[in-house]
Amino acid sequence: MNRGGLLWIAVDQRRTRGREIAAIVRPYSAPMARLFLSHSTKDKDDALKVRDALEKAGHIVFVDSDHDDGIAPSAQWRPALFRGIRVCHAMVFLNSPNSRDSKWCHTELALTLEKSKPVYAVNLTKDVQPHDLLTDRQAIRLETDLE
Repeated sequence: MNRGGLLWIAVDQRRTRGREIAAIVRPYSAPMARLFLSHSTKDKDDALKVRDALEKAGHIVFVDSDHDDGIAPSAQWRPALFRGIRVCHAMVFLNSPNSRDSKWCHTELALTLEKSKPVYAVNLTKDVQPHDLLTDRQAIRLETDLE
């Protein structure tokens, strides 16, 4: 797979009677990371733009409001959120006044931190304060137009 001009490959070595006889080179197609995107519903438009950018970079991104890969209508959403956190490699937290006030964003953060998974805070505005659970971490300031 070509990612930013680099070709990632995986080598599958075959053995016959204990002797290495060949190496088959194939494009590496596994995603870079499985990410959980935590955001306030009020910031849904920004969340979908960030999701698109992360997916374009090769990541698998769980966004609860995504109709295709998120939580389906009529599904039990709490178990789906908890499963998304359980299977992710890391969380991207969209930090905004809306997400700081959301009890579910707080719950998602607490569960992710309890599982010792990395959390990357992305500040949606210049002057937003860090979430109470993330005051010890450096945030990323979103300074680009993702459209």
